[in-house]
Amino acid sequence: MGWAFLGLKLVPLIIQAVTSTERRSVKKGQKKQDEAMQLLTQLLTISQGHTANPVETDLIREAEPETRALIDALIAFQNRTTAAADAPPARR
Repeated sequence: MGWAFLGLKLVPLIIQAVTSTERRSVKKGQKKQDEAMQLLTQLLTISQGHTANPVETDLIREAEPETRALIDALIAFQNRTTAAADAPPARR
């Protein structure tokens, strides 16, 4: 059950890293994702402060491919919902 608590702690930080990167970066694709990963690492360091848990830090490093996949999913979701919100209403 520890994974659920870690997930609840990390998902908001991942969303913040993606949102901030989307707003301020002019990079595209993999370079933008790298920037989001770097920001996520910084946010994790700040959030852990003096209570840095080495187990969590190691787990985050090991889960980088999954984190990148989650970033891709968040961007795809954001793009789809933005496109749906901007689309004209369907005629019946």
